[in-house]
Amino acid sequence: NAVDITSTCNGAPFTNLTIRDQNGNSSGFSCFNPGNGVTQIASASASTAGPLTSSEVTLGSTCPGTLTFICTTSPSGRKSVSISFTLSHVESLTNPVSVDFTSTVALRN
Repeated sequence: NAVDITSTCNGAPFTNLTIRDQNGNSSGFSCFNPGNGVTQIASASASTAGPLTSSEVTLGSTCPGTLTFICTTSPSGRKSVSISFTLSHVESLTNPVSVDFTSTVALRN
């Protein structure tokens, strides 16, 4: 459970999200390019790192691809992050099959 978003939280879009948990540990989320022409969403922390999406879908040909985070702070000081990206099926890049994703996550008080 995240207790803070340590990335800049000013309403401007960015491509790397860093959060801090209740124990003070940080985790990051960003685009990952393993060098095979597929870009993936990945996470990294002190104990583990790796892709969160399958190698059968891609964010685009280069990072950051379509991955965007927007952090905002409410008047009460509560932070929330809007996450948006498009995943395309790798096998059909000449005739892409894509799905758009958008979600907003708010920190708990």
